[in-house]
Amino acid sequence: MIENTTSPLFSILIPTWNNLEMLKLCVRSIENNSSFSHEILVHINDGSDGTLDWVKEKGIRHTHSAGNIGVCWALNRLRSLVSTDYIVFFNDDMYACPGWDKAFYDEIKALGHKDFFLASTTIQPLAHNLRSIGVPVADYGRTVGEFDESSLLRDVRDMNVPDTKGAV
Repeated sequence: MIENTTSPLFSILIPTWNNLEMLKLCVRSIENNSSFSHEILVHINDGSDGTLDWVKEKGIRHTHSAGNIGVCWALNRLRSLVSTDYIVFFNDDMYACPGWDKAFYDEIKALGHKDFFLASTTIQPLAHNLRSIGVPVADYGRTVGEFDESSLLRDVRDMNVPDTKGAV
């Protein structure tokens, strides 16, 4: 599905803290569902669950701290590895749906300037009044073992999500 294989378009920053199975799913979704090539950068907080070994085996560029330094410091450390014009933040428990990056890049091109912050839409398993502001509500599983990827990939094409400009 990758259109551009010469150089990465986005630098995707992912902080993680002993959440290896979720991180594997997140990275796989980026690799499988992206329209362009990207650089994936991971900050490993602790990593005693095998995360450090896994990113090394996969050749993923990363930073590491012996303990949990939190999201902000992790992202600041990863910033030193960024080689693209665009930075994208992912939590390690996020899943990238097909065409996610093309939608972002199309919006970036339409803006015509570099002063922007874009946010994606997340699908939430519980409503908590989210439907009223256009957040899709659907439960595709709450663990890697429960995750119903095929249903998500089938359903996401028909999700109609309004543009909530100014909302994150």
